[in-house]
Amino acid sequence: MRFNRILKCYEGTHNFHNFPSRIKAEDPSSHCFIVSFSANETVIVDGIEFVKCEVVGQSFMLHQIQKLIGFEVLGMRNIVPESLIEIALRKDINITVPMAPEVGLYLDECFFTSYNKKWKEIHGELSMKDYEMEAEEFENKNWFVLLLVRYCL
Repeated sequence: MRFNRILKCYEGTHNFHNFPSRIKAEDPSSHCFIVSFSANETVIVDGIEFVKCEVVGQSFMLHQIQKLIGFEVLGMRNIVPESLIEIALRKDINITVPMAPEVGLYLDECFFTSYNKKWKEIHGELSMKDYEMEAEEFENKNWFVLLLVRYCL
C-alpha cells in the first residue's frame, strides 16, 4: 500500500526540525526516533471511511505528528513528490510543512519503559494501567479516530 510506504520513510532516527513548531536543525531535540508508523485499518463512521494510523516513537515534539500526517496527505494527493519527504528530513533543508487538523488525533497510550527501569524501585512504576477501562470505553464511544499515537518514553 502506497500510504504505508510513505509512512515508512519516517521510521528510524531522523532530524525532524521541519515538522515541529519553531525548532532549529541544530537543536538536539530535533532528533527523534520513530519505531514504527503504519496505517493498517480503516473505520467507517456515518458512511465516511477514515484511515486509522499508529505511530510508535520516542519524544515527539509539538505539532510533529500533525505535520507528518499533513505531509503524508500532500504525498498521497500527488501535490508533492514522495522524494520530498527524504529531503525534508535533511538538516540542511528548511521547508514549510502543513499541519493536519488536530480533530481525530489523540494520545492512545504511553509507555514509560526507560523511566520505570531507572526509577521504579525508588518512585514506583509509572503506568496507565489504572486507566485502561476508561481509555477503552472512550475509544469505543469515539470512533472518529483518525490517528492513534503511541508515545514511548
